Amino acid sequence: MASKQELEAMGIKVMQCKECCKDIAEEEYNSHKGYCKNCYKDRYNIENKKRQCNQDVTDTTNYEEEKTTNTVAKIIKVLAIINAIASIILGLVNIENFELYAILFIVVGIISSVFVYSLGEIIQLLQDIKNKN
Repeated sequence: MASKQELEAMGIKVMQCKECCKDIAEEEYNSHKGYCKNCYKDRYNIENKKRQCNQDVTDTTNYEEEKTTNTVAKIIKVLAIINAIASIILGLVNIENFELYAILFIVVGIISSVFVYSLGEIIQLLQDIKNKN
């Protein structure tokens, strides 16, 4: 390639490659995102290899996550849902006789079910963390 002075004499603005500091024309600088042709090709190949490697790792990780589930966490979550439904039903059945207590029973049942469900969720998250390591 021509020297910096020769390129400037021809009216071509000269820039430097970000990687190797080689003098390159402004068009090449802009078209290759600030790199000369050689450095740009090298960076492109490295980035593609990284993407491919990350994609392989992601595919493997997703497969393992789908495969592993914590049965204790599932059972706790199901029991929490059943508890919430049962407290609503029992509260509505007894609302004619014990109005205040029935409403209180419904509210307490739902709140306790939320806490039990969150306990199941915590167990599942801890299991997921353990599986990643």
